[in-house]
Amino acid sequence: MRPSVLGILFFVALLIVAGVVTTRTSVSPNDTPVSQRTAAPSHDAGADDPAIYVAQPGNGSGNAPVVQRIGPVPRGTDAADRAVIAALRKAGSDVSRPTNIRHYFYMPTEREAGAVALTLRAYGYHAWVEAPLGKLSDGRAYNDWAVIAEKTAVPSLQTFRDTRPIFDELVVKYHGRYDGWEAQLQR
Repeated sequence: MRPSVLGILFFVALLIVAGVVTTRTSVSPNDTPVSQRTAAPSHDAGADDPAIYVAQPGNGSGNAPVVQRIGPVPRGTDAADRAVIAALRKAGSDVSRPTNIRHYFYMPTEREAGAVALTLRAYGYHAWVEAPLGKLSDGRAYNDWAVIAEKTAVPSLQTFRDTRPIFDELVVKYHGRYDGWEAQLQR
């Protein structure tokens, strides 16, 4: 099911109100305000260099959102996770509190995406598959199937070290890629 324009606008409004830190290499209309992306960013041809961004509610003058680029995502998984956890902390999030963490995977076929979602459910994640976005108005095409997996946890380096072997195995086995994680700001 493709997102509607109204759905996209609702997402953007939620993102701005919620306060978000994100480092994803690709952001789609299906993303949520629960944002804090990191870990093995993809470097596909044409992908933007991943960076850490913080989106905060309006600044008081017309309630325009404040989106600030914090910096590039460091190379290396621990370094990337550390940088995003630090950005969460800097944005005012209490990173010692459990929060909803969302992980993003992209698989070449619906069958592979379904297998990844099923495996992640066995590990206690709420996981689902979303169809490719297809060709966009700017001519780019997104043909990979998205797998989105959520779980409540503390956004700590140890949390991501514990999950990394599972995720690495899945992307190798099913010929996909892991695009990172998000976590809602906790105040």
